[in-house]
Amino acid sequence: MRAAGWAAAVLVAVAAAAEAADSRPGPEILYCQGARDALEVLEIGDGVVIVGRFGFSGCHALREIRGGAALQSIRGYGFSGCGALEEVDLPESLRLIGRGAFQQCRGLRRVGFGEAVEKIWWSAFRECGELERVELPDRVEYVGNHAFRDCTALREVRLGAGLAYLGAHAFEGCTALKEVTLPDGLSRLRSETFRGCRALECVTLGRGIGKVSGRAFLECPALRTVRVPASKAKARFVQDLPPQARVEFYGEEGE
Repeated sequence: MRAAGWAAAVLVAVAAAAEAADSRPGPEILYCQGARDALEVLEIGDGVVIVGRFGFSGCHALREIRGGAALQSIRGYGFSGCGALEEVDLPESLRLIGRGAFQQCRGLRRVGFGEAVEKIWWSAFRECGELERVELPDRVEYVGNHAFRDCTALREVRLGAGLAYLGAHAFEGCTALKEVTLPDGLSRLRSETFRGCRALECVTLGRGIGKVSGRAFLECPALRTVRVPASKAKARFVQDLPPQARVEFYGEEGE
């Protein structure tokens, strides 16, 4: 592992305690120790599997992350508060983005998600105020509560076909978001998922939707159209949709 200014900011790869009976070393977990303000470029070695909890939190000068061919998990708050980060391409091996992993990376404009990502935990990208676009791969099945809350520049969101859980407040306060389409595999829209999305104009609910919280679209004054599968025309949640929004049914009733 190498880093710009590494004499002041020491990177430590620790072998996790093994669970196997023969006590072989577990996967390497990467942390930063020392003067975190000195770290500008992080190169993650090929043997590193996990970025540790709070591993690089508060590395305010960190502007680039490289490598990580074997990286599978970024644990809680791994890169939170790294305000100089503007673009991140996550490795194809990454499966889990932990709670608050990139929270308050206020300069972050773009994230490239690897195709292996399955879970994005609570508040993972909360308050990334410059993030403009989110395109989740189809393997993402879980997006936790507050995951993209207060991403005020977020204009475009693509949710992958495999999404089965979208947490409460997940996109609350995304004031630039205008349109969103929910995948067919999502059966429930939780409380205040899109609260305060003041520019939101059109929402398309997927064919698998069965329950929509009456509070899912609080404080969305621009919401004019909610597209609902025709097969759900008699569902109870239709009556709970915002009164100012026109309900449009699509598809066939038997679908």
